[in-house]
Amino acid sequence: MPSTTEVASFAVSRLPIEGATSEGLAPLGLPAEVIESWSRFAAPLVRNVFLARDGAGIAGAAITAGRPLSGYLKIGGIWAADRVAGWERPALRRALAEAAEAFAWGSGFAVVKRECAVGHDEDAASFTAAGYETVPAPEIGAPVPDPGPAVPAAQVKWRTRTDRTAVPYMRQTTDFTCGPAALSMLLAHYGLLDRVNRTTELELWRAATTVLACDPYGLALAARGQGVTPRIVISTGEALFLDEGGTEQERELGRFIQSGFAGRAAQAGIDTERRAFDIAELEQVIRDGGAAILLVDEVLVHGDVCPHWILVHAMDGDAFIVHDPWTETGQGESWVDGYDAPYPAGGLDRIAWTGQPPIRAMLAFTRPAPPQGTVDV
Repeated sequence: MPSTTEVASFAVSRLPIEGATSEGLAPLGLPAEVIESWSRFAAPLVRNVFLARDGAGIAGAAITAGRPLSGYLKIGGIWAADRVAGWERPALRRALAEAAEAFAWGSGFAVVKRECAVGHDEDAASFTAAGYETVPAPEIGAPVPDPGPAVPAAQVKWRTRTDRTAVPYMRQTTDFTCGPAALSMLLAHYGLLDRVNRTTELELWRAATTVLACDPYGLALAARGQGVTPRIVISTGEALFLDEGGTEQERELGRFIQSGFAGRAAQAGIDTERRAFDIAELEQVIRDGGAAILLVDEVLVHGDVCPHWILVHAMDGDAFIVHDPWTETGQGESWVDGYDAPYPAGGLDRIAWTGQPPIRAMLAFTRPAPPQGTVDV
């Protein structure tokens, strides 16, 4: 339902957007170019528009978006009407941002993000003054070869998180290298990879692929080859991702490769536990200083029934902090959505099942000890 708050000299109201974004914005009288730009944010993203009014009507607006079941809000754009005097504009734009922040904190979200504008970003200084920190764009932050709109940097403001460790992020460069991208980020975080890069991503994929996707055993073997060995927890002994194969020959090949990976993992002494785990167990892995590559399904996040690997690398209070290598540019996402995405336990629990019947899998990692003679900081 719409809600209204008084911020500065403007009354700011929030209007949830249901259905097509363009249809939700059309009755508001915003300029056509604003509607066109903001219409890139599409369902299933949760979208809200904040409207700032003064005595003459609508003076400005902001749009926010965020993934379902997540714990963040992204400010996707702020607009000020031409009639608003130059000296009033900073206050107007901050009023809209503060209303979005108040909504985020009131909703229990962990972080508010914003995409910095290409070229001159008139809001950067005011957001910095309001407690936002700038995060430079990653080297690989967009799809290859079609990157979509450029997002040079982000600004983020956490509600409570102070002990942040920057974990390198990359956007997977293909539709099927989520596991290798997640593993690349983990290796870089652990100092086993100088930087995330496409060459390593594809080398790991070649080592772990079952045809296109990568299964837990192949990923575990690839990780072991890079100097860190996970514990595999998986609720099934059946081969995974066979629905991805279009022919019986492809499905048989998937079974054959996965059987080989499982046998090699056993021979290598990789611990495998055949059971479903709960989110509390994943939380303990993270709170003990480890990380996990977790199998989820995209259906509740992006509306696409598809198994997918993500990296869970930290906790913020009760929220899990995730690097998701996939971003759905066709729904208005950028690397900003996949980077340090918080998920409350209930939300992560819902997406961490995939397939029919549903199965659950993770690779649980313990941070390797630093080389002798060095200090782990």
